[in-house]
Amino acid sequence: MSQAGNFNTSDFNRDALTRLEKLGGEKFFREMIGLFKTHVRKHIDSAGDAVKTNDTETIMRSAHSIRSSAGNVGAVRLFAIATDIEQNSDKDTMSVLKSKIEELDRCFDLTVQWIKYELGERYDENSSGS
Repeated sequence: MSQAGNFNTSDFNRDALTRLEKLGGEKFFREMIGLFKTHVRKHIDSAGDAVKTNDTETIMRSAHSIRSSAGNVGAVRLFAIATDIEQNSDKDTMSVLKSKIEELDRCFDLTVQWIKYELGERYDENSSGS
């Protein structure tokens, strides 16, 4: 398990960020990172709210959206947690799902920190994807 900064490098795939940037250039890349941040935050919040109402369908859809976004930016651990939630949302208890969503939230925060670390001065703290 190697470390870059304070990050476990097995949790992240830097090549995905590179591919995303090569795909559309700097402006596109910044927009995609901004969209990632707002989109994933919205879906984590939605999944957390869905736990309170026992809405496994919303939890599953939110996890699916997060999984897709995580894959685009190379957030390997975030992808794995979201996949687990998506695949088990109809099997796990709400207590277990709540715990997994809390882990997803913590991993998302770490992912945003990793992206900031990887991009250095190019990272836009206020980017919201718009």
